[in-house]
Amino acid sequence: MKNKYTLAGIAITLVLIAVVACSRDERVGPVPLVGAVSKGEAIVWASTLASQLGGEVAALDTSSASMSVPLYGHLVVIKKQIPFADLRIGMVVVFTDKMDRSIIHQVVRIDRENRAIVTLGSANNTNDGWVSEGDIDGVYLGHIAYSN
Repeated sequence: MKNKYTLAGIAITLVLIAVVACSRDERVGPVPLVGAVSKGEAIVWASTLASQLGGEVAALDTSSASMSVPLYGHLVVIKKQIPFADLRIGMVVVFTDKMDRSIIHQVVRIDRENRAIVTLGSANNTNDGWVSEGDIDGVYLGHIAYSN
């Protein structure tokens, strides 16, 4: 058991370095952090990473294949709140849609005056329409999949 956690710790450290490097490039898409683990492990690992990145975690159930890296199943998502003024086209955000679902898509348009964005899943043909600032939960930094 100890070796399993040591290897996982090394993998997470390497991925953390990649996430930090990628977070500086607004064109980077989703970064899956590790393979499926228990929900408890996912929350612990994600919380550790989130604290290093100044972010927070949220457990989500999703079945989206609309991003370049499909997001299926149970996920602990690492996201970070940033000022609306800091949002840029190409960033990937987590937001709540009109049906109260958490969505992870890329920003394709920004209306600074009305404080809203338009997002698009990279595998989608149509955008999600306008998303108001209040529905944006944060910038997506990565995720850890977990099994029940």
